[in-house]
Amino acid sequence: MARANEFTIEFTNCRNVVSIANGPIKIVKNHLNVFYGKNGTGKTTLCKAIRSVAGDESCTSESLESFKYRETNDPSLRPSIKTTGKLKELYVFDDDWIRDHCFTASTI
Repeated sequence: MARANEFTIEFTNCRNVVSIANGPIKIVKNHLNVFYGKNGTGKTTLCKAIRSVAGDESCTSESLESFKYRETNDPSLRPSIKTTGKLKELYVFDDDWIRDHCFTASTI
């Protein structure tokens, strides 16, 4: 069971999120939560799913669909996200953040 300062996110059939072996992911409020893994294991998809939970309209359910779901349209392969809480504020330091903040021309 989640404590008051954390909540959980459980993913099913989200694109290439390969393995979350220990059950749902726990997000601790007001802390830096770090997700890491090998290339191609679903870190970017995980960020999209978390952004979707936070209400980011740029992260649609289509961006979470697996290629197998797109090929077959099998309802059992539809992506789903279950949470025990609501994100009110979210900062994701991913490739987009790095591109927008670290590799820009100086304004000085």
